[in-house]
Amino acid sequence: MDGRIINLRALAIILIVLGHSIIIYDPTFDLLKSNVEVPILADLKHIISFIQLKLFFSLSGFCLYYSIEKQQSVSILSIILNKFGRLILPYLFVAFVWMDPIKYMLGISGYESWPKLIGDQIIGINCGHLWYLPCLYLIFITIGIWLRISNKYIWVMGGFVIFAIANYFYGRFTDIFQISSAVYYSVYFFFGYCLNYVMHQKSTIAIMKQNMVMRYIILIVAIIMLVPVYYMTSIGFELYLSLLILCGIYTYCPGRTNRIIRFISDNSYGLYLFHSPLIYITAILMPDISPIVMVSINFIVFGCFSILLAFVLSRTRMKYLIGGLNLKIKNHKLINA
Repeated sequence: MDGRIINLRALAIILIVLGHSIIIYDPTFDLLKSNVEVPILADLKHIISFIQLKLFFSLSGFCLYYSIEKQQSVSILSIILNKFGRLILPYLFVAFVWMDPIKYMLGISGYESWPKLIGDQIIGINCGHLWYLPCLYLIFITIGIWLRISNKYIWVMGGFVIFAIANYFYGRFTDIFQISSAVYYSVYFFFGYCLNYVMHQKSTIAIMKQNMVMRYIILIVAIIMLVPVYYMTSIGFELYLSLLILCGIYTYCPGRTNRIIRFISDNSYGLYLFHSPLIYITAILMPDISPIVMVSINFIVFGCFSILLAFVLSRTRMKYLIGGLNLKIKNHKLINA
């Protein structure tokens, strides 16, 4: 895999873990509170929140290009089944076996009634940090189908415009199955796909300049065409600024990597699954300890524990519980590829 993508995936998960580790100091987060105020950490959390998941979704879209190109003959049903094994099975496992028991024992609000909790999480609500998984699953299915029926340059770029416009209206959709979040983040996912798509095109437009920055600028020009839709709106400004930042991140991220970064990148999924519930332990049992101690425990101790747990599980037969199941249809039979 491209060294830049390995570095970016490691960067994305580090930002997410750091954001979770300092979330107790964010005054806008109502679930956890501390009497210790740390404005610099609150500001850092807001900065991280602005870009962390957009980068994560764009990376998923960027990597989707390779899957689409390598598996042109794969059916839509195989895509749906594959992503179910990769996303929904870990979602259910981590929710019911890891996240819910931890939050239940700590007395977290909303986790008192098991029947209601299980019902809510089956329909994709009240699922804590795991909301990302059903959201990404819907995006994969939607965009996967779109790309199956439209593989020409004009349709790919047209799809980006459609998802960007949908982003403006995301608040009007339901939260069930994370549909509203899927509508919002689909544009960033598709943006990642478009970046990779443009880089691999042989058309005159794509090869006008071999410099990677110029290729990304082509996308920015396409985005500017949406100004009449987003003019003077906060959502539009956020979209423009986010995509500009993402372009800069992809452009200037170094291609050289190392074993530590590769290890973090390879186990980023499991790290994401296991880390967040652990920060509730310190937040509930000792919310007013020194911020240095709090962040050290949450970020370093819980981070190392989570990534090692993910690494161990990935080397066992239980790896399918953290995304190791790859279901496909071959010769009309369901197989684990």
